[in-house]
Amino acid sequence: GDAVLPVLYLSTKVKSPTALDESKLKRVVGYLKRTRDRCKVISTTEIERVEMFIDASFSSHPDGAGHSAIVTFVGSTATILKSIKQKIGTKNSTEAELVASSDLYLVGLWLHEFLESLGVVLKKPVIYQDNKSTIALVQSLLNKRLRSRHLQTSEMIADVLSKPLCGEKFYTFAARIQGTQS
Repeated sequence: GDAVLPVLYLSTKVKSPTALDESKLKRVVGYLKRTRDRCKVISTTEIERVEMFIDASFSSHPDGAGHSAIVTFVGSTATILKSIKQKIGTKNSTEAELVASSDLYLVGLWLHEFLESLGVVLKKPVIYQDNKSTIALVQSLLNKRLRSRHLQTSEMIADVLSKPLCGEKFYTFAARIQGTQS
């Protein structure tokens, strides 16, 4: 899951790759080789609710489109990861975050409803967002179905799927997705 963004990016370069693209590919392959023995840890902690970390990067593609990402957690286990190019152009980061929330919250809502259909009793799902303006808009639109909470940008785990990260932040978020760090 932690290599989704670079693989997605490199897949857009297949028709006319540059030397820089080849260098990036070698770096991704090297990372995958170094981490191939890692396993996904599924926690047995009590499931309280579905949590969605939804993030966007504004105007990150060459055509000016933004990029959206979601990481859903059930308990402390990352269950669904999705990273997609936004289909519409946006004017600013708040709009990009709103498009991401609008496009992706149904993923978490579906997961919540699926678990309830299996008899799991859950609290309202929560969207974590690092943009306060977007939270205000999301709460006014979706208040009855789910909750939204603000968190610091440094805590936005979906960053690993929406923008290039490196160093400690990347490894911390990757470990959390794998379930090897809480």
